[in-house]
Amino acid sequence: MGILHLIGANVLSEPVTLRYPQRVPTPEHYRGLVQIEPPQCVGCATCAYVCVSSAITVDQHLRDFVWRYDPAKCTFCGRCVEVCPTQALTMQSERPPIYHHPQELITTHQIDFPLCEECGQPVRLANERILMRAFDEISEQIRQRIRLCERCRQRHEKEALLELARKKEV
Repeated sequence: MGILHLIGANVLSEPVTLRYPQRVPTPEHYRGLVQIEPPQCVGCATCAYVCVSSAITVDQHLRDFVWRYDPAKCTFCGRCVEVCPTQALTMQSERPPIYHHPQELITTHQIDFPLCEECGQPVRLANERILMRAFDEISEQIRQRIRLCERCRQRHEKEALLELARKKEV
């Protein structure tokens, strides 16, 4: 009959939660929420491409792009951080805060594309690391051209080709 008294006492008592005296420390190399450094992001959307759970989305517009992270969908695999060419993404080393609704931790950043130095149109910049993958050495001419929009780049390329053709004729 001792078990019936125990069950009866449990049914009649209020629920009790015992708190730990302190949080258990996170292990080394813990992968928490993904964070972005907006000034470093160039909007290449590589992180969204490799995100198998669609936790990261990048919506590109004419003058800006919107980077969005939904931790409720994230598997915390860290693939997005590994493939980011500009190292704009990191993962927190501590546990995320407690939340009641999945949408509470969604992070959204609207990042403007820089403007062309000649015509003022938006430019999709290439980062130094991306350029180093494409070129062995980055000349000042390349550095100037990446700050131009596609139309101005094409115009400069045509002018350079015409100049080269004139030099060959002479």
